Amino acid sequence: MIQKRYVLYFISALLLGSGTPSWAQSLCSQQAQPLSGGDGQDLDITSDMKVEAGDYRYGNVHIYNGGTLCFEDQKIDFWASAILIENTGSLIAGSSAHPIGQIGGQLTIHLYGQDQGPGGRGIACKTDAFCGVPDTVWNAGDSAKVALPGGVSDYFYPYEPLMF
Repeated sequence: MIQKRYVLYFISALLLGSGTPSWAQSLCSQQAQPLSGGDGQDLDITSDMKVEAGDYRYGNVHIYNGGTLCFEDQKIDFWASAILIENTGSLIAGSSAHPIGQIGGQLTIHLYGQDQGPGGRGIACKTDAFCGVPDTVWNAGDSAKVALPGGVSDYFYPYEPLMF
């Protein structure tokens, strides 16, 4: 009986010390390539990229054509003058089941830039004038809900200058 108890304790210790728990695994695709730190240049994301611990400095960040920018649960400072996620693009920073910070990470996204003044246009779409969003959805505004990925329906508000 004593021998079995020690074996059970030994197996439990191995399981507890076996590394990162399964719930803390990356949400980023296994095919995602690590992103380099950047030096203020614009960035186009058209494939799977992951952001790991460190400082990242970019100008305009465009995510489109199925590209994904995925943030790991690590200490990350990400600087950009603008981030535009177009139709079929994704930005992933944790999930409701696995939020950033669950294993000690901290993500800070710093948005910076000069005042564009009244009616300033900001970042332009890469794919087309409506960022790949169908005309009917773009023009629906708050008049009708539209179907979104994941079985969600909500109002769509087009990308346009803020009036302040």
